[in-house]
Amino acid sequence: MLRLLTTIAVSSVLAFASEILSENALSAFFKNSFSNEKNYNFESIKLHAIKDIKHPINWRAYFVTLKFRTADRDIEIKEIVFSDGNMISKDFAALKDAKSLKNELFENWNENIKKGDE
Repeated sequence: MLRLLTTIAVSSVLAFASEILSENALSAFFKNSFSNEKNYNFESIKLHAIKDIKHPINWRAYFVTLKFRTADRDIEIKEIVFSDGNMISKDFAALKDAKSLKNELFENWNENIKKGDE
């Protein structure tokens, strides 16, 4: 019985950890993040691709384009954010060499978009 309960608990944790964020969830996060900005307004987000990453385990990279509006122009920004379905992070850096995972993925933006979530 204990083995069965342990298996169910571990399975539910793994299922939750591997949850993929929707475009709506990402939009709600960014809308909330920029809600207090007075110089520009968050307009929309376009999710291009989701890619599993090796480290940290059970996290994914989300390749998005964010649109903002200022008083005199529209702005588009390519961005990569990371999530495990529960938390979101703007970047990861290795302790050893301080190398940014986001910068590494940005170097091959177009290739990562084409590959999607392989």
